[in-house]
Amino acid sequence: MKTFDFTVKKGDTYEGVFFQLLINEVPVNLTGVNIVAEFKKTPLAVAAYTMNLDNDKIVVTNAAEGRFKFDKQKIELPAGKYLYDVQFVFLDESVKTYISGTMTVEQDITNIIEEES
Repeated sequence: MKTFDFTVKKGDTYEGVFFQLLINEVPVNLTGVNIVAEFKKTPLAVAAYTMNLDNDKIVVTNAAEGRFKFDKQKIELPAGKYLYDVQFVFLDESVKTYISGTMTVEQDITNIIEEES
């Protein structure tokens, strides 16, 4: 399993990241594969944030080459460290977890608040 740790600033737009899923240096075909990442304070906690194909926060960019990305998005979570993993549910219903890590949400200092006119 690969580890990918990253940091975001609370309220800022996360620019996303690209991945390529390889097994023994061979791309895993992601055609029809469901991809889900849940972010939690502890492994048994309720998910504080979810990225998946259905909510367009994960996007397959080239299925045959095993390429997907965490898409650009604004992450509005309280500051802190969140554990996550990425599960792949294949057409034969097998489930594999190939990526895990932490997402650290740093507290923002400047808050841009739109004033009512």
